[in-house]
Amino acid sequence: MVCAPQKNPVYAIKGNGKGDLSKNKWLWSPADKKISSDICTPALYNEKIYLLNGEKRYLNCLNSKDGAVHWQVELPGRARYFTSPTICDNKLYCMNQEGLVVVISTIDGKILHTTEMGINLDHPMRSTIAISDSQFFIRTNTMLYCIGQK
Repeated sequence: MVCAPQKNPVYAIKGNGKGDLSKNKWLWSPADKKISSDICTPALYNEKIYLLNGEKRYLNCLNSKDGAVHWQVELPGRARYFTSPTICDNKLYCMNQEGLVVVISTIDGKILHTTEMGINLDHPMRSTIAISDSQFFIRTNTMLYCIGQK
């Protein structure tokens, strides 16, 4: 997968391609050229690709084999999302630059929960949420939170 920067589209390229990677070497590219990740790194989970367009605050779920769009959702908040999505147990976690954490179902794109992790003037935040041993690590500009059981 190639995620072109600066609002350019995403391309899935055949793994055995060599040399010129023109269109005949592509597996797929979304028909909707607005589907882009620009800054955020895509996530792959259960044969689906999750692309977060942080500038437009849209999260897209695509089939990894053919690029078909399963769902799209507009994320809440007015700030941009420049962190990469994190996935665990069929839930996707994103944080915007103001510290709004959003939990989304990977199955249907439904927003399951939101919570504010930033404090006044503690932005812009650009840290991706990390998960280890069932604990979530969320870093703002002034704090590191660990959420989970010991």
